[in-house]
Amino acid sequence: MKTALLAVAVFSLACHAKPQQVSRRYALHGTILAVNRSSGNIVVHHDDIPGYMSAMTMPYAAGNPQDLTFLESGDEIRAEVVVTIEGAAHLEHITVLAHAKVKSVPRRVSRRVRRPGLGNGCVPSCFAPGMWWSARIETSTSSAGRAP
Repeated sequence: MKTALLAVAVFSLACHAKPQQVSRRYALHGTILAVNRSSGNIVVHHDDIPGYMSAMTMPYAAGNPQDLTFLESGDEIRAEVVVTIEGAAHLEHITVLAHAKVKSVPRRVSRRVRRPGLGNGCVPSCFAPGMWWSARIETSTSSAGRAP
């Protein structure tokens, strides 16, 4: 009787156990285009991944958030793409093959901007990206010291 009860208990547990999550792993070789440390994502332009996908640029989550500390845009990497049964993919075992070449630092440009009609002190927000700007809004005043 005890063996039958034990067999039923084991069978019951086996039926309700979650199946082990199966994942597939593929080798990836590519270049990092962007690293977003706040979201934990890396945008990679990678070569063909045989048996999985052709060459393309796409974001991947980092399996270990600490991997993001040493990665920079332009780094050439080798990693493992881990694809879960649900289709979610992330990178593990990220290795930097070559660090990005450091380009010369661009000169910062300071320009004064005079925009008519902005006498209220508003600074225009349509500046070119990557440039430092200083804005000085000029208004003329009358002899009484008031703006016209």
